[in-house]
Amino acid sequence: MERAGRLIARLKSKSALRPDEIVASAWPAAVGKRLAQRTRVALVHDGTITVEVEDELWRRNLAGLKGQILANMAKIIGLELAREIRFTLAVPKRPPMREEQLPAPVMERRRKAGA
Repeated sequence: MERAGRLIARLKSKSALRPDEIVASAWPAAVGKRLAQRTRVALVHDGTITVEVEDELWRRNLAGLKGQILANMAKIIGLELAREIRFTLAVPKRPPMREEQLPAPVMERRRKAGA
């Protein structure tokens, strides 16, 4: 975590980063690699970080870690950019579709374009 903190401190001093950029950069170091892969900082506004999570189970489990995550963020960033964290459910990603699964209008447009 210390290395990430130094990097963020250097970035803050050399350029005018927005608070959301700073928080998003510090997020993986604050929560760890595993949690960072399953979450995404969606918004930072008035000291509240809104984080998207995969499902309800992750949302409930992470809610119990808010205090620890906020303490980690304060150590890494060195500023009080975050006073609260809200965990919300991310919109599920649509799985890839095979061509035969596409809706009829899409199939028709493709057929006409290829002809």
